[in-house]
Amino acid sequence: MTTEIILVRHGQTAWNPQGRPRGRAAVSLDHLGVLQAKAAARYVADHWTPGAIYYSPLRRTDQTASEIAVLTGAPTIPHAGLLDVDFGAWEGRLPDDLASHWAGGWQTWLSRPQDAVIPGGETLRTAQTRALAALRDICLSHPGETVVVVSHTAINRLLILGVLDISLEHFPHLGQEMTAINVLDFDGHSYTLRQMNLTEHLGNLPD
Repeated sequence: MTTEIILVRHGQTAWNPQGRPRGRAAVSLDHLGVLQAKAAARYVADHWTPGAIYYSPLRRTDQTASEIAVLTGAPTIPHAGLLDVDFGAWEGRLPDDLASHWAGGWQTWLSRPQDAVIPGGETLRTAQTRALAALRDICLSHPGETVVVVSHTAINRLLILGVLDISLEHFPHLGQEMTAINVLDFDGHSYTLRQMNLTEHLGNLPD
């Protein structure tokens, strides 16, 4: 039986416009982020009836998942495999600071993120492996159902690249706007990407 996956990015935090790596930080949604999460929740509730909502156990994803739960009635379940990339020493730093203190490593991240070694953090390959294992675990627990998965831009990109067997070189080339919605199917063996980076629910919100 096919599992339908509604993969959602969390709403905006104060760190997103500043370009700070969020990583594992307990940063909350800002005012716009809450509006985005509410709009995404309405869109999900209007189009699907999820049996469960899985989320990365961080404040920003918890808040986004909770908004979806309010309108769908589905239970929320944290899953550590969906955690954002561990940005180690880079977490919370401004881009200028990163360019100043870790010039070589930061430039590698910007130009070839698949090759970047984050001090005290993890590689994209490591993050992708755990996220793919989490997604498979979720799907196998919900055959024939629709599930919502709320995660992060980096994790969403890694999941999409992974299920399509596309090289990590293309990591920067996948659009994932705030509360972007992606739709995938899992037939028990392989995945099909049906829709990516849906953002029509954001049409009436401030930029």
